[in-house]
Amino acid sequence: MITQYFSSVIRAEAEALSALHLDPAEVERAVNLLLTTDYPIILTGVGKSGLIARKIAATMCSLDTPSIFLDPTGAAHGDLGLVRPGAVVIALSNGGGSQELVSLLPALKAREARIIAVIGNAESALGRAATAVLCYGKVGEADNLGLAPTTSTTLQIAIGDALAVATSASRGVTPEGFSENHPAGLLGRRLARVAHVMRKGDDIPTISLESDFAEVVDVITAKRIGLACVVDDDQRLLGIISDGDIRNALRRSEDPRTTKAAGLMQPNPETVAPEMRVGDVLEDDRGLARHLSLPVVSDGNRLEGVLVAIDLLG
Repeated sequence: MITQYFSSVIRAEAEALSALHLDPAEVERAVNLLLTTDYPIILTGVGKSGLIARKIAATMCSLDTPSIFLDPTGAAHGDLGLVRPGAVVIALSNGGGSQELVSLLPALKAREARIIAVIGNAESALGRAATAVLCYGKVGEADNLGLAPTTSTTLQIAIGDALAVATSASRGVTPEGFSENHPAGLLGRRLARVAHVMRKGDDIPTISLESDFAEVVDVITAKRIGLACVVDDDQRLLGIISDGDIRNALRRSEDPRTTKAAGLMQPNPETVAPEMRVGDVLEDDRGLARHLSLPVVSDGNRLEGVLVAIDLLG
């Protein structure tokens, strides 16, 4: 019985999504409104629709369309200041007659706000007040009582996501723009360029060909990224010396202290370019999948930084 209830909800919501049809002219009108405003998009709704509105606002911000949620109750107590003259407001409501939302309509009209209604009843007060109406129609809710917002809120989420993506794509938002909005997230780090996350300047462990064994060990120890980069006077990368190279020297030599960097280094190491995306480096089985740190070089094999695996965690 439990699995039957579970499966019936998934099936009902999937069928509602499959059957969803919105007026193409209204969709185009709605997206054009979102594209032509200079103000943040206002999302509003009551109850479960309000929760969906918050989610859509967050999705739009993620896709570089500034948006904010306006609680209809709080609007009557000062929050209406968020709505600038001519702003675009996306209002979500299944029935379109929620008292809190309907009470907000005169104030929105006074500010000449342009309303996009995501709604189940186009003939409601909200539907009649809207500039663009995205009506999914009367749908049966998926719960066993047919009362709890389930199917209707799933449709609202889908329509909101579609609005966010259509607006973002029409504006030509790039992966770089997405990354800038996710500086602390794994998605953003994967889309970021190597140049934005690599260690550089004084954080790069560099030595010369003539550096002695003690200096090599000191540099590797001080920078704590498991390697030192051997460079010439023009900062061209000649090779690297890793922790493993130091251990090998200790095993094979009676007195490794007499060995210079030139005799310890690995020439022609794996490197990455500053303009590469971090995600591409992570997916390359020759990259960070095998090495904890990778030198970053530009044209002419000039050392620009070091990409460190641990910096990409979190």
